[in-house]
Amino acid sequence: GIKRNLAISWLNHATGVLIGIFLMPYVLGVLGDETYGTWVLINSFLGYSCFLYLGFGETVARFVARYHARQQWDRLNQVVNLVLFAYVAMGLLALLIAAVVAWFVPSLRDWSPLAAGEIQIVVLLMGLTLCLALSTTVFGGVLAGIQRFDIEQGFVLISGIARLVLTVWLLRREYGLLTLAAIFLVVTVVEHAGHVVFAFRCVPQLRIGWRHIDRGTAREFLSFSGFEFLKMVSNQVLEVTDTVIIGLLMGPAATVPYYLAMRMVRFIKTPIQLIGRVFMPRAGQLQALQQHERLRQLFALGTGGAFLLATGVFVGATFFGQQLIRAWVGEGYDAAYVVLVILLGAQIVAAPADVVRSLLFGAGLVRVPALLNVAKAVANIALSLILIRRFGIYGVAFGTLIPVVAIELTALVPYALRRLQIGPRFVLTELLAPQMLPLATLFAYCKLLDAAGIVAPRWPDLLLTAGCGGGLLVCVRVVIDPRFLASERWQSVRRLLARSVPAGAARPPTP
Repeated sequence: GIKRNLAISWLNHATGVLIGIFLMPYVLGVLGDETYGTWVLINSFLGYSCFLYLGFGETVARFVARYHARQQWDRLNQVVNLVLFAYVAMGLLALLIAAVVAWFVPSLRDWSPLAAGEIQIVVLLMGLTLCLALSTTVFGGVLAGIQRFDIEQGFVLISGIARLVLTVWLLRREYGLLTLAAIFLVVTVVEHAGHVVFAFRCVPQLRIGWRHIDRGTAREFLSFSGFEFLKMVSNQVLEVTDTVIIGLLMGPAATVPYYLAMRMVRFIKTPIQLIGRVFMPRAGQLQALQQHERLRQLFALGTGGAFLLATGVFVGATFFGQQLIRAWVGEGYDAAYVVLVILLGAQIVAAPADVVRSLLFGAGLVRVPALLNVAKAVANIALSLILIRRFGIYGVAFGTLIPVVAIELTALVPYALRRLQIGPRFVLTELLAPQMLPLATLFAYCKLLDAAGIVAPRWPDLLLTAGCGGGLLVCVRVVIDPRFLASERWQSVRRLLARSVPAGAARPPTP
């Protein structure tokens, strides 16, 4: 069900966060700023591989789910084979591009203290990894389409743990970048091989062959995936362009503090994006049934929750972000704190907007949100190139913040409200107002701890502070929710408390 899939996805994300918290400073400490910055730069370029995925990711899961439920095995095989052969071609193209880039590596810049030959091999290994991943990605989509997130996410979880163990075991030997690239290759092969095996086990009717390619299915599939491709490409540009610009204009070492902050923001964004992914099919169902009131409630629940989480993290990071960075990677990265605050400020708008996009996508409204995402990506690149010359990495962070606030608030939100038939009053009373008291309580809590100076840059202090703050935020939000106060669960608690009061003792007044 939806709850199980969301829980498994969140568990996998939480494990990935814990691995990243440990692994990133470990790798940084072993390799040093210059070598690690080169690794970040290479991976930033690989981030543009989203162009090769063609927007098929979410689309293949959607079509597989439909045809599997209807037991239309011919149509299911047509979709899977179409995507498989397209991805094999894109994988070979990725390997060719990697070979060309590797050829020109020595002429791009001075790579010292690393040897250009080592970087060439790393680029080829990463290209091979991408080729193999692309060629078998469709089988992960099959597992997602039949709602077997436990298997699909299980292999992702296993690969993350394996990557951690192998990195700790092997990285301190020679050729650090080559070791990292080889680990990524081996783990990727194992993960995707698992997806292939279990896709055939879970769908015995699955067949591979040219005879399953059908033009009619291809036209239907491509018409839906086109705008998904635009959205995915622009999202990926927003993710990786900042570090590429910094690395090329300021050098690889300058990417490190920015990348530290960006990694923290990604840890926060992912669970919120998972909310949107789960809400998307539900929005489509409500739209099809013309249940506009329930769709508005879904809008308030999803966007309100995203706003609460993003703003709560922003408040916490504003007070204790410096301690977090020092506990994570040590001293010397104070610039990462400023970047972190700026990027988290952008998430106050971007996180709810991502949920809005998912709801619109589920309702079949894909064109305008996708085009607005493209405009946001273009504005991000332009502003980052302009502002980096005067403000350095802070300018790049503002180049991300400004388009998010301007485009989402002035274009996407009004469009969504109009198409979903939601008025401004509903946004204020149902979406924003319920979050104010929990956020004010969290702010007071953080202010009190900050004034007392009792939160040191140590993991036990930070985890305890974050746990108590998050618990306080959630508890206040739940308690003030009218649905909770009227629920049978709360009434049962009240009856239990009433029975626990001795006879003759004063009972609490009934609200």
